Amino acid sequence: MNTAPLKVKVSPGLDMGALIEALACSRHVIMHAALYSRFANGVVDEVLQQQLSQGKLQRLRLISTSTQVTWLHDFNQVLRQGASAAAIANEWQASAHWVSQLVNRYPQQVQAIETEQLPTQPMILTDSRLFLGHYAHSATPAAQGFWLELDIAPQPLDLGSDSLAFTPTNDAWSQALSRHLDECRQVLQHHQRAENEGDMR
Repeated sequence: MNTAPLKVKVSPGLDMGALIEALACSRHVIMHAALYSRFANGVVDEVLQQQLSQGKLQRLRLISTSTQVTWLHDFNQVLRQGASAAAIANEWQASAHWVSQLVNRYPQQVQAIETEQLPTQPMILTDSRLFLGHYAHSATPAAQGFWLELDIAPQPLDLGSDSLAFTPTNDAWSQALSRHLDECRQVLQHHQRAENEGDMR
């Protein structure tokens, strides 16, 4: 039996109002983006800090791209086409500073994960919403491209689990959701395996 289709909204650019609303009522959040420089010192930072300090946001996982990957120069031209090397370096620095600042302030709630996997889409997972963007060879950055907002509240998704547990059904919508979740799930699983191997040494 097919489940009801996921409710999907499309917006030109990330809908900040919808994102803030979703962040403000979530206990668990996972972000997967190459750069977080645009979130630093802005409204996203404000709402996350507020939710974390009040204990309402129990777990925040921030997945970012390692700057040690061999393909970073080419990927920078996808992220910020035409930008100078100095400008992009500043963004990487601001992003890393923001992430480390959150981890240092809320070490029990915030986890930073670096990945060497080539990212294919920026995404933000909250308890009720999945926000999906896309990377493209364009001078227009991902933040200004088309974004999807999916209502995932009815889905059997355990956002608080270490491996982002989700068992898709044969339903086409469930399969499509699982495919996008894999972008985060595979990074988390790889990180968990690495931690377990480290504990065994």
